[in-house]
Order: sequence, then structure tokens, then C-alpha cells
Amino acid sequence: LTNSASPTIGGTAEAGSTVTVTVGGATYTTTAIGGNWSIDLATAVPTQGSLSLNANGANPISATATDAAGNVSAAGTQSLTIDTTLPNAPAVTSATLSNSTTPTIAGTAEAGSTVTVTVGGATYTTTATGGNWSIDLATATPVTGALSLNANGANTVSATATDAAGNVSAAGTQSLTIDTANPNAPVVTSAALTNSTTPTLTGTAEAGSTVTVTVGGATYTTTATGGSWSVDLATATPVTGALSLNANGANPVSATATDAAGNTSSAGTQTLTIDTTAPNAPAVTSAALTNSTTPTLTGMAEAGTTVTVTVGGATYTTTATGGTWSINLATATPVTGALSLNANGTNTVSATATDAAGNTSSAGTQSLIIDTTAPNAPAITTVLTNSTTPTLTGTAEAGSTVTVTVGGATYTTTATGGSWSVDLATATPVTGALSLNANGTNTVSATATDAAGNTSSAGTQSLSIDTTLPNAPAVTSAALTNSTTPTIAGTAEAGSTVTVTVGGATYTTTATSGNWSIDLATATPVTGSLSLNANGTNTVSATATDASGNVSAPGTQTLTIDTTNPNAPVVTSAALSNSTTPTLTGTAEAGSTVTVTVGGATYTTTATGGSWSVDLATATPVTGALSLNANGTNTVSATATDAAGNTSSAGTQSLTIDTTLPNAPAVTSAALSNSTTPTIGGTAEAGSTVTVTVGGATYTTTATGGNWSIDLATATPVAGALSLNANGTNTVSATATDASGNVSAPGTQTLTIDTTNPNAPGIAT
Repeated sequence: LTNSASPTIGGTAEAGSTVTVTVGGATYTTTAIGGNWSIDLATAVPTQGSLSLNANGANPISATATDAAGNVSAAGTQSLTIDTTLPNAPAVTSATLSNSTTPTIAGTAEAGSTVTVTVGGATYTTTATGGNWSIDLATATPVTGALSLNANGANTVSATATDAAGNVSAAGTQSLTIDTANPNAPVVTSAALTNSTTPTLTGTAEAGSTVTVTVGGATYTTTATGGSWSVDLATATPVTGALSLNANGANPVSATATDAAGNTSSAGTQTLTIDTTAPNAPAVTSAALTNSTTPTLTGMAEAGTTVTVTVGGATYTTTATGGTWSINLATATPVTGALSLNANGTNTVSATATDAAGNTSSAGTQSLIIDTTAPNAPAITTVLTNSTTPTLTGTAEAGSTVTVTVGGATYTTTATGGSWSVDLATATPVTGALSLNANGTNTVSATATDAAGNTSSAGTQSLSIDTTLPNAPAVTSAALTNSTTPTIAGTAEAGSTVTVTVGGATYTTTATSGNWSIDLATATPVTGSLSLNANGTNTVSATATDASGNVSAPGTQTLTIDTTNPNAPVVTSAALSNSTTPTLTGTAEAGSTVTVTVGGATYTTTATGGSWSVDLATATPVTGALSLNANGTNTVSATATDAAGNTSSAGTQSLTIDTTLPNAPAVTSAALSNSTTPTIGGTAEAGSTVTVTVGGATYTTTATGGNWSIDLATATPVAGALSLNANGTNTVSATATDASGNVSAPGTQTLTIDTTNPNAPGIAT
């Protein structure tokens, strides 16, 4: 490593050998004298090539030795790094202000470089290990000069860095000020008397100094910004100790100031007295009810305390001289707010007392009522009743006396909490005698008189007395059901309250527009618990109560609950058919609705007398569309639903439709016979019914195993009478009918009967 652009290269080799060196594209030769060799690239002339070095980077060097016999060694190599870049100037990062006359100076520089520091006429060197360096002037020995610092003033620090290649940086500098003068002692200016157990301490000290405050066993630090400092004991965290103040007594406060150079002042002190005992709440003794809109408020409080009174949005202060205080609202000036009293209502008066330490009492209060206006007319809320001596109710100004006149009699009562009532059955009139219209209207009049004697205008109401009972409700819901919690419904007087009792439980509902219903599955009884006869009869009773409270006679119904499912229907129609729309028939519980599903379609019919049928050719499905397998099996499913709605399990049948005709039978018996009643036989579809017509007669037989025969001598025709041509031809026709009823085309034969004997043979001898 070097900072020279053309350094001298040297090394060792066999003594007397010729050393050939290649570097930067140039080759040089020299002799290893005494085993050592060197080449000054600044002056040496290459034997070949031209020197071109990487002036800031790596350059490979290769050297061989050739001995006197001409033997050439292997090459020795090295990477030569040239670095001509100066390191950055060091930074001096140690404090620029110190109260030490031999401080430690520190900073940063290129890692590994040698830092040369000059200060106070002395020069020091150190290494920037990991990029950091420091020199303790109290112990370090200068490499040149002798240290002589200005002990109360400025000193110039200069530092350069020299890297491993020998490059020297520009100088980094700092002005180091040494200050050894102590600041003045701080002054504690916060109140020496307080009611806070964690007050804020404040004071003055040298601007920018660090103030250390000790109180109650704890030490805090803060800065005297602009010459002022404060410590809030409620939130500040001690640097040492834990705060423990005398909450009702004296506490010494001590404060010192440390300037930026680290010089600490003497202590400034204060005795802090804490008083946390609040005075008793003042008493407001002036009248609580007045007709003055600016009364004088008076009361009592701890002698010498400041009394703060708030009323009508305004706050006043006065002193409790000798323990009494007063404020004339007509002349006193509020300290905050503006007086706005409720001139006809309640106003809250609140008074607190604050002692010399700043402790404020709880509030003493009074409700001040100013009333210069007559109260509002009372409201009468009773409008409809079935009682001939009802209780009249209403509202009026709270606490007022209500005078009620009705039916020639006058009553008085108090509007407690703003509500009043008069029970005409028991109340005694103050004047007159009660005489009401027992089925009609009566006028009620009421006035209110407040505590100040103001009387309202009259509030009036038309009181209707109705003693006529409504009609009994009708129960119109189904009298037969399979639900154990059915909905019961019916009709009643519109707007009346219907009370329904069933199964030991009572329910209420409203006959909206004359109709009512109660879902026993979800409704909650007002009394009792529902327990219905789940397979039998239950009595439903319903009464209607009109708006006047009149209750009707009960309307009743016998509700039958049937939860037993009918038996599954039986499908009795043929399970095999050649019809693509056959008629399905069967049996089921008499009167039940039978639901039949087949071929994707569903039909309904009634089991009249226990029998039912569905003609698929004409019936209309209630759901789906009929699509039968016309040559295969179809599942028929039928359920029965009784009058109560109970549905049976399904009765089923596999219906096979076969529309394929059997092959025509073959007549295989002899076509020529001398019998006038021969046996006719042949083949046909196994199991089919073979119908044979011959000589005007029709016979039937079964093709057992695919073969059939009819003995005309013994067989009985199903139709016609046999009359064969006894000497001639007769047509035999046979059809086969399979189990589905499909009839084949006819198979025929010409049957010849020959009964004529041949002539006797001739003898030609």
C-alpha cells in the first residue's frame, strides 16, 4: 500500500540471479545483489512495455528469478494498492464548553488513521480505532510543545488524519471554551403556602443552567429556560429518591444551578407549607321562595374565607366577615357571567368557601324559587270510564293546590310531583254535592294555585261515563286441528281488549278493526300455564273489555285437537297396464284428502266412503307435469291427510306400463285333416292369452311355455258356435294378448278338412 504513483518495488531472490518484474504493463530486470533487489518505478526503464499503473486501486506485481545457469523460477506475486485520496478532515465532537482545565478531547476520523491534535501549543497523536479517537489532556504526553490552555476563555483545537497510505487530511477544528466560574444560587419564587400535596415549584436561575431541586426526600432536575424554571411535583420523575411530603405542615425546598460548563452554584432555599384541610361548606340562609327577581342572598361561612356564590349563570365573590356573608343581586357585579334568573321557576344557589391556603369547601346549595306568574291551567287526563264515581287524574304545577269542580261538587288536592287525583267515590267536596250523568258526558273543571298564591285559568275536560257491556267475542278459528299450539282467532268490538282462556292459561290481545288472534305457540300467558288435551276436546272462552272497562259475556268454542295420523292409503289399481294414462285407484281413511304422486306430477282427491281414484288421462296435477315411463316401471306414492291436518305415511305401488304388442301367434298344427273337430295348436308369447277363431267360433287358451292348443272336439267357444266345412277349407285366425292387454296381429292358417274316402283300389291282374 502506498500513496506514490511510481513507488520503488523491492524484494528478495537467489543471490546473483536476474530478477524479471512485471507491473502495470511494463517489464523490468535487475540483479538480486546479496539476495535483495529493488526497482524505482520513477526512474527505471522497462525492458519491454510501458508503465501504466492504477493510481487509485490494485496493481498485480509478478517477479521471476533466472540463475547463472539459465534456470527460471516460478513467479512470486503481490498486489500493490496505490491510494492517493486524502481522508476527510477529522470531526472534533467533544464538548465545546468545559469547566475542566485539562479536558478530554474526542472526535471521529477515518478508521485506522493516525490523528494529530494541536491545542494550547501542544501536539498529540492517537489512532482513530473504529473511526473514533480521544486524547485526555490530563494524562497524554505531547509529541511536540507543552500544553498551556486559557483557563477561562476560548482555545482552538485542530486535528488532522493520516491514512495507512500516508495521505494527510485537511484540519478539523473546534473552539473549546473553558469556564470555571460558579453561577449564582437559584431563587424559589413559587408560593410558600399551598393546598396541593404535589405543587409546582418555580423560580429563577442563570439562563440555560440545569437546576437541581431537592424536596421531600426526592431530587429533580430541570432547565432554567430564559432564566426561569419549574418542577411539577405531580408529574415530574425524581432523578434520585422518592417524594414524601408533609401533607399538612412544613417542607424545606433546596435548589442549585449547574451551568453549561458544569459549574454548580450554592443552594437557594424555601420553606414550603402545605395545608390540605378544606373549610366547611357555607350555609345559604336567605329565603328559598321569593317574588323578587333580584333578591339578597345571605349565609354563613368560615370567618375570613372568600365566599364564591353562583346563581342564574353569574358568579359573585364576597368575604365572610365575622363568619357571615351577603350579596345583593340588585347591585352586586358578577366576577364572571351575567345574571339570568328563572323569574318563574327554580334557581340553584351554590356557595363555596376558599381559605388562605387555597382549599375550597364543598358547595352549600339552596333551591331558590321565584314565582311571579300564575301556574298553567291543570290538565285532566281521565276522559272515559265505566265507573259512576271514577277517580279523576291529571297534571299541574308540582306542589300546587288543585281545585276540581264536577257534577255540582268542588274538591281540592295537591299536585304531588306534578300529578294529582281525586277519587269521587271517597273524596268529600269542599262545596256542593256530587250528581253525575251515569251514562253520558260530564264537564270537569280544574284550577291550580301555587305556593305564592297565583291561581291558573281553568283546565276543562268532557268526562264520558259508559256502563254498557260490549257483545261477547266470536271464536272463528278452526274447531278441529292437529296443532298442539294452534292460533285461536275471532271477532270482537273494534279496539276492545280480548281476554282468552284455554288449557288453563289466559292471554290478552286487541281486536284491531274488530279482528283478533293469539298464536299459542309464541304468545305468553298473562296468568296460568298452557296445558291442552293433545288428543281430545278443549274449551276456548273469550271476553271483550271496551275502552271504558266494561267486560262482555264470554264467547266459547270447543276446540278438538287430533294428532293421530291416518293409516297409509292402499293403491289397489292394476300394477301392470298398457295404458300410458291409466286410472289409479285405492282405499284410504274415509273423508281424508289423498295426495298421489306419480311420474313427476302430484294430484289430490277425496277418499269418499274410503275409496279414491285418479284418472291420469283427465286429472290436472296440483304440482308438476305428468311424465310416465311408457315402457317400464313408475312409482306411485299416496298419502292421506285427515280433517285435522294429520298426514299418513306413504302407501306405494310399482306401476309397470307395457305398450309393446306381442308377435302374432303361429298355427303349427296340420293344415290338412280328416277330422271334423281337429286339435289346433301353435306357438305364441309365453304366458299370453291366445284367442283363436275358426268355423264361426272363438276360443281362448294360454300359451304355456310359448305353446298353445285347442281341441275343437271338447273345447267350449267363448263366442259363436263351431261350424266347419267338413270337406273343404277353413280359415284359422289366432291373436295373442299379453299380461298388459296388448293384442298382437293375427296369425292365420288355411285348414283343409277332407272326409271323403278314396275309391277302392283296382286290381289289374
